Amino acid sequence: MSLDARRSPFFQALLASQDAPQLPDSPSRPRAATGWGAMRCTVLALAAAAVLLAGLGSAWWVSHNMRQQTLERAMARQADEVDTVARMLAARLEQQQRLLWVLAQGIADQGSDPSRLMGEMLRGDASVRLFDTLQLADARGQLQLSLRGGRSEPLVDLDEGVRDVMRRSLADGRPVVSTMVRKGADPGMMELLYAVPLRTGNGTVSGVLSAGVRMSAQALLPPSIDPSRSGGRLLVMQRDGQILAHSDPSRWSARAEAEPGLGADWLQDPAAGAVQVGPDTQRRAGYLVTTAGMPLPQWLVVRITPEEAIAPSLAPRVLWWLLAAVAGVAGLLVLLLILVTEPMAALHRTARQWLASQGRLMAEEPDPAPEPEPGHAEEGGWRMPWTHAWGEASTLWQALHRLGQMGQEQAHEVGRLQLQLQTLMDYAPVGLVVTRSAHLELVGLQAARMLGYPPRELQGQAIRQLCASDAAHIQLLERVRKGLDMYGQFDSEQCFVRKDGRPIWVRLHGQSLQRLQRGLEPRAVVPADPTLVWVVEDVTMQRLVREQPGWKAMHDPLTLLPNREAFAMRLHEWLQECSAAQRLPAEALQQGESALQHSDNTSVATVEEAQEAEEEAVEETVGLQQHGVILFLDLDHFAHVNQQGGHAAGDEVLCHMARLIDSVVRPLGWVARLGGDEFAVLLAGTSAEQGMLLAQSLCMAVQDWEGAHEGQRYLMGVSVGMVVLDARQHTVSSALRSADMACYAAKRKGRNRVEVLEAA
Repeated sequence: MSLDARRSPFFQALLASQDAPQLPDSPSRPRAATGWGAMRCTVLALAAAAVLLAGLGSAWWVSHNMRQQTLERAMARQADEVDTVARMLAARLEQQQRLLWVLAQGIADQGSDPSRLMGEMLRGDASVRLFDTLQLADARGQLQLSLRGGRSEPLVDLDEGVRDVMRRSLADGRPVVSTMVRKGADPGMMELLYAVPLRTGNGTVSGVLSAGVRMSAQALLPPSIDPSRSGGRLLVMQRDGQILAHSDPSRWSARAEAEPGLGADWLQDPAAGAVQVGPDTQRRAGYLVTTAGMPLPQWLVVRITPEEAIAPSLAPRVLWWLLAAVAGVAGLLVLLLILVTEPMAALHRTARQWLASQGRLMAEEPDPAPEPEPGHAEEGGWRMPWTHAWGEASTLWQALHRLGQMGQEQAHEVGRLQLQLQTLMDYAPVGLVVTRSAHLELVGLQAARMLGYPPRELQGQAIRQLCASDAAHIQLLERVRKGLDMYGQFDSEQCFVRKDGRPIWVRLHGQSLQRLQRGLEPRAVVPADPTLVWVVEDVTMQRLVREQPGWKAMHDPLTLLPNREAFAMRLHEWLQECSAAQRLPAEALQQGESALQHSDNTSVATVEEAQEAEEEAVEETVGLQQHGVILFLDLDHFAHVNQQGGHAAGDEVLCHMARLIDSVVRPLGWVARLGGDEFAVLLAGTSAEQGMLLAQSLCMAVQDWEGAHEGQRYLMGVSVGMVVLDARQHTVSSALRSADMACYAAKRKGRNRVEVLEAA
């Protein structure tokens, strides 16, 4: 038994029962803006503020970090420079002091007249002339000799500063280095004073030798270092804060307390005022202050550099540009967030409109959540945060809450509809099955009995359970996929295994439920995982019959339709039946007339009326039995299928066309394949009007069909020639010839049409 699922009224009812209630549509009024929403504005404001703070904070951190790194590198470089200057100056002083020490040792070792010995040394050692002044005193501090420029000068003219240096060296028994500015000397000129004690062989101090070197104060500073290039200052000072040399000549005799960057408290700092070997750098009031001590003269070399000169702060203009850049980035981010949150805003507006249409829109807050039942308190003992939602979150929470309620209502409705659908499938006269993802979702009662299973046992099971092997299962799935891709449906025979293990051959005719729901459109797009509706028919006995030699001789092996010989035999039998039916009414009419004539009591008028009624009935009966319709079908453009897809594709198309024609014609007529792409239909006892309607239905069915093979689409048509037969004057050959001529006329007039040829 076959059923065309596309035209079955039962399938129309089946699809109608699948329609579930839909969510109410949104209001048809335009989606006017109802405000940006409090939460959206808050998020945008927070995002802008966060970007501004993060940008400014990052800029400050980067600037501060770079400034610190620059200052650290400058401190290390400045410490190296100051240490170098201190070492060079200390080496210079030690060299001059060592020369004086050599002179003192020579005088102490000779032990003769110091004045005479000094004169000899001046004449014999040119290095002694490096000193501008020389003074010699005995152990009691009495001045023995005073020379200036190599000439003796009165002892009473000795400066008090020189006497003080000699007294300290004599009292301490150690070398002393000091400076002195003579009265009336040129500005910027100073005198370096050296004093070394004279010792006898047993180490007793026997006197003191002092020397002086006149020099410019700037000579203490190395000419290769110019601190003014970096805005800094380099100076040499005594431990008490008296500046001996300054990179600014106008400040060479000032005090350290007046120097910017040092201040009055600088000398009070033990670390700053201590004369120690090695540099020490401090940051004081925006300056880098580096000191290096010279223990012998108790001097300090100080380098002062403003931090702004090394790592200047950002100018106001740069700060404004930076602020503008951060504000621009914040603006771009806000614009981007506006674009990103627009779908959420649109969802919020739609939710408000939908809630308004439902009469569920609340002012600000959603309904309070119901109190939990005793023993079922919420986890953590606190209320869920969405119960305190506001703004867009409140609206969306209300919408989702309402949708949840509607979902529960629809779940009950879906359950009711599923029960109705299962009832329809159970009481259908054919086997019905619904599958999805290679699993049986719904199985009708007839299909379950056909396969030997209880009605509900197969539901939810995999199709593999019905196949004999994994290979057969994979092959079936591949055939179904190929059929759906190529023709939008699957129609073939498959061997399944019943529950008791016996094989059963069934014919499967299936289509996707989505394709049927879209108005039965041809070649509708089938999703990757469609829901399929199947009509299952037991064809085990039919396949046994097909194995008989007599059946094979009268049927086409490709389409399984009757062949030309079977059609000719069927047409011949119908013509004979019509001839026999014509003779029987005539004999009955003659017997009736004879009976009326032999009746004595029947009047002449009565006999004539009876004869006329019998003749009319006979003519009507004979006319219905002697007339029929032959349809001769020739597929249009079938040669293109063979040319493009090959004979394999052509054979598949022929099989589909045969099943399609057979499904349209049954049970009104009888279909046969005459050969190639030609088919014939015998409609016995059918009027011309009925035959024309059926022929036009065939044209529309073939035109609606669409197939594909390896990506190539096929659109088919059919030309139909129709002959209205009169069994009293037509033969098999003349009927087929007339139908062929009518089909040829249809092709000449444009194809895909019906042409009628009256029987001669």
